[in-house]
Amino acid sequence: MFLWGLHDNYIDIYPDCDDFSYENVTFTPEGQPRRAWFNEGREAQSYQFRPDRVRPFLRRNLDLIAPALEPSSYFVDVWTSINAFDYFDRRGNFHSKLETLRCWGEGFNAIRQPVAGVHDQ
Repeated sequence: MFLWGLHDNYIDIYPDCDDFSYENVTFTPEGQPRRAWFNEGREAQSYQFRPDRVRPFLRRNLDLIAPALEPSSYFVDVWTSINAFDYFDRRGNFHSKLETLRCWGEGFNAIRQPVAGVHDQ
């Protein structure tokens, strides 16, 4: 048996992403957007994705990927290889690493749920 799936990432978001908004980005205690990965090939700076804002993006991708590609696995990069983090939102509200863990766990649970119409044969 072979597993088939895509590599997905919800730890950072680029300004050219559909629906990009600084509301979806974490901020430092000083009120600056928290930078994440810099893609040198594209000369593009990404920003750390707010864990509590990931779900709509994840759901959209799952709804597009599952019926079209019927994956048997799903690889979410980074969530399992970095520590949970505290962050601030754009309004300066503090969010603890426990909230980050809860949001990531909800994301993994959403991935585990079957998508209607896929594998219903």
